[in-house]
Amino acid sequence: MGIGGKAVKVPRGFWLAAGVSLFWNSYGGYDYVMSETRNAAYLAQVPPAAVAQLVALPWWNVALWALGVWGSVAGSLLLLARRRSAVAAFAVSFVAALASFAAEFARGSGQGVAMPAVVLVAIAAQGWGARVSASKGWLV
Repeated sequence: MGIGGKAVKVPRGFWLAAGVSLFWNSYGGYDYVMSETRNAAYLAQVPPAAVAQLVALPWWNVALWALGVWGSVAGSLLLLARRRSAVAAFAVSFVAALASFAAEFARGSGQGVAMPAVVLVAIAAQGWGARVSASKGWLV
């Protein structure tokens, strides 16, 4: 159902975007799990200095990272379930990711600017897409 209780046909592009969103964010979830479980095979591909920085992350930075990653995964799943709460999930994810990256830069252990910028733009775009979808009645 959409706005006013009327059935709303969701275009194929919505499903494609929601699927791509889940695919993109699933990699973030995979990276988080492999990093936090200290998977040796996965971390063998990472420069030793980056692994040392990962191990030294304070608990609150890991918590922000988790909120950023899992907020986006939840947002993607909520999009596929056509739930309006996807908007809030992407908002939480964006704020947490921004705070996590800012903390890393403040400690001088940031990973450069390019990847954090790509991640933040991707989360913002997904959040914007969720808002547009909600306004069109595609999310309930």
